[in-house]
Amino acid sequence: MMNPLEFQMEMSKKMFSEWEKNMGEYFDKTLRDQGFLKLVSQNLSQSLDFQGEMQKQMGTVLKAFSIPTEESMQGLYKTVNNLERRMLDLEEKIDQLEDTLAAKSEAVKEVTPKKAQGKTE
Repeated sequence: MMNPLEFQMEMSKKMFSEWEKNMGEYFDKTLRDQGFLKLVSQNLSQSLDFQGEMQKQMGTVLKAFSIPTEESMQGLYKTVNNLERRMLDLEEKIDQLEDTLAAKSEAVKEVTPKKAQGKTE
């Protein structure tokens, strides 16, 4: 004789298994149906058309209020990034020039006292 709790658990497992099997068959049949796929395709196409129209309308509204759009900001971002890259390159060149100048200055300091000593002797 089976414990009532075990019986209930076993029945729940069987019911879930049967439900899962039926839903799998239903979805398999539905997702392969050409009519359903055609409706999904039309829905997706209309959604994309709607999204495009919304972006167009938002661009018009933003332009009317003199608010930059994402497209106009992309050019600005690119310009700022280019300027930042050029600034970093210039800073690096300045550092190299400073190092070179310091090294030459050091070399001149080392040579100058020797010349001054040679003149006094």
